[in-house]
Amino acid sequence: MQSDRQLIKATNQWFVMFLIMAGMASLFYWHPSIEVKNIGEIQFSQTLSNFNSNIQEHYKNLKNNTYYDFGFIIIYSLLFYATYRVFQSSTRTRVSKLWIILCLAPGVFDIIENILLLNLLTHSESTWMFNAFWFVVRAKWTLVIPFVLINLTILVYYLIRGVNSVVN
Repeated sequence: MQSDRQLIKATNQWFVMFLIMAGMASLFYWHPSIEVKNIGEIQFSQTLSNFNSNIQEHYKNLKNNTYYDFGFIIIYSLLFYATYRVFQSSTRTRVSKLWIILCLAPGVFDIIENILLLNLLTHSESTWMFNAFWFVVRAKWTLVIPFVLINLTILVYYLIRGVNSVVN
């Protein structure tokens, strides 16, 4: 069946994107020049002064991390699109432009976040820029979290399926 082939193709693309994304994500923790141990604290700083104290320790790495993140955004956006295609193919529904936009929206917010962050590194007293950063970070994560959960669900499904095929 055409839809079964489409699902297999979408799943294979998802798996490749998942592996590439996992490899790129691991570099955030293992590469000394882009590692920022408190990135969550920086992103979720409640105040500008809290933000400025959080960036002090990792200023140079934070800049490198942010530039590296632009490449990571491309990969995870493609992964989110592949995630959508797996579900779209498995439910045999038509491709929706709205869902494609939802797949790309976290990446757009992340690009804006990175631009604001790079500007905040040189204009550390800009309240309006911090407020925009604060909002964009939360908007991005509001959209990212469902995709992370869906990807974990897909991963668990294929792990269980793989274990079952080995056992049987």
